[in-house]
Amino acid sequence: ILRERNMKLRRTIIVACCVIIATMGIALTGCGGSDDKYADSPYVGTWAAKTAEYSGVEVDVAEIIGAFEITLNADGSASMLEEGETLECDWEPTDSGVTMKDSTQVDLTYEDGKLVTEMSGVTFYFEKK
Repeated sequence: ILRERNMKLRRTIIVACCVIIATMGIALTGCGGSDDKYADSPYVGTWAAKTAEYSGVEVDVAEIIGAFEITLNADGSASMLEEGETLECDWEPTDSGVTMKDSTQVDLTYEDGKLVTEMSGVTFYFEKK
């Protein structure tokens, strides 16, 4: 009798594990590629601000403020790292580059292989890492 109960318990555990594994497999397959709406976009990746220009004077961004990067993910999410702080937002491609949106909107144009934006009179030039 004890041996029979162990076999029944063993079968129940095996079936439960198979159901869980199958369910997880279906869930992960469903989530896999469908969220990557911009997977083929040339903008996906991390872009670092290399130079900035203000009143005709060009400076090295790393020397002035350290790391200033934006990361555009294939699923439409984005992050901006500036002075050690990371801000999360969404992005989408436009006819001239990309737009990053949160409570505000930042437009970046694509020029000569760089993403360019102007903030508070300063023009930043981002290069893909």
